[in-house]
Amino acid sequence: MNLKKPKIEIDKFKPFQWIIGPILLLSYSMTFAQPLPMSDSEENATDGIIYTNLRSIFESREELATLINENAFAEAYPIAFALTEMLLIEFGDESEEYANGMQDLAIIQRNLGLYEDSIQSLYVVIEYNYNNEGSFSEKNIFPLQTMGANYYDLEDYQAAFTTFEDAKLISRRTLGLLNEVQLEIMRYQSNILIQGGDIESGIALQNEALRLARRASSDDYEKRINFLYQYAEWFFGVNQWERGRGLLIQVLDMQRAYEGEESPNIIRTYRELGTSYRRQQFNDQNGLGYLLRANRMINRNPDSIDAVEKALLYRDLGDWYTAFSRVTDGVNQYLRAWEVLRNEDGTYPEILIDWFAEPVPVIQRRPNQRGLTNADDERGLPGIVIADYFIDETGRTQEIEIIESSPEGLKDGTVYASIRDTRYRPIMIDAIPMSSDKRTETFSYLYIPTLSEMN
Repeated sequence: MNLKKPKIEIDKFKPFQWIIGPILLLSYSMTFAQPLPMSDSEENATDGIIYTNLRSIFESREELATLINENAFAEAYPIAFALTEMLLIEFGDESEEYANGMQDLAIIQRNLGLYEDSIQSLYVVIEYNYNNEGSFSEKNIFPLQTMGANYYDLEDYQAAFTTFEDAKLISRRTLGLLNEVQLEIMRYQSNILIQGGDIESGIALQNEALRLARRASSDDYEKRINFLYQYAEWFFGVNQWERGRGLLIQVLDMQRAYEGEESPNIIRTYRELGTSYRRQQFNDQNGLGYLLRANRMINRNPDSIDAVEKALLYRDLGDWYTAFSRVTDGVNQYLRAWEVLRNEDGTYPEILIDWFAEPVPVIQRRPNQRGLTNADDERGLPGIVIADYFIDETGRTQEIEIIESSPEGLKDGTVYASIRDTRYRPIMIDAIPMSSDKRTETFSYLYIPTLSEMN
């Protein structure tokens, strides 16, 4: 199985969970409900200090919120750090204000890749919640999730799994057995198990999560549909193609029964079913058949179908034809996507730029593994092949050249063939197909040496 390291996504920014303003001013004045007697001048001076400190905190929060909304985490970081120092001085290290500030700092640190620093910040948050809300504080679910994600990115998978398990336990104690938060946590844990090589346990855990999701959505049609889409995508991601398609067939049956045979929502299900075969690199006519059914539905009711949904289908049809069919078929479908989303003034939306800014592999042939081994094999010696090529306006590779290889010739042929047979969604700018610049690709591997090479 060709499994990439699953990416764990934690919200880049959790909305700030406290407000600076009248409530904070009230909290501050209550802290000093019985001040010592002082002169008028001393009292005025102290009021000025209090006001200045709170104003600085308020202004920092406002600036920080703006930067976060712009995803400007590098600029936000020093402000968030300074803000925690002000909160520490103003409210103390055992205050809720300081703990919330540290949580915000931890999220920013995570987005900057400062995973260890983020973990240390989260410890402050978790300890505060533990001391003030008890062992099973619901407030600790999110910081534990974020900490688990940090451990995952540090490749400390055991610590990541255990931390997520703590978050899941708290979610079940505080939110109930069928809460949706634990479903997200279980997905993270499944990814960790698979990353560690225990694919069977990872899939089993996701099957358990799916059973819980079915129960949690038993009386909510829309939620059930969304869960089935999500779990189908997860199973596709771990090469469980038939399992994922089975879930989409369930979606299709539900849509037909509850919404009717001509429901526009069926187009997405047909599209995802069809595209799954291409993603599997399987030229099965069932895959093309699903895409063509969706196309016929659009042709029957063009005015009732959302333009983006049409463009998605044309893009995916283009990917299918580029992968498996004649040279120009794919480009023609891509042009339909551009046409359906063209604005009245002749410009095009950002979504098309995202789809076509760079070549996207729509079918990828990999070099054969004959004679190769892995890092656990002490006999393995490193090999490398470096090749140049470019991608033309139809998504085909051209002018392939092996520019370096070691050992010379060992994998040159299979690397050349893999580049030749790979197909791409081409670059398109304002509906015009473009060739790519020259690309350089490096293939690294470990091979089992012959006896002559070992002597």
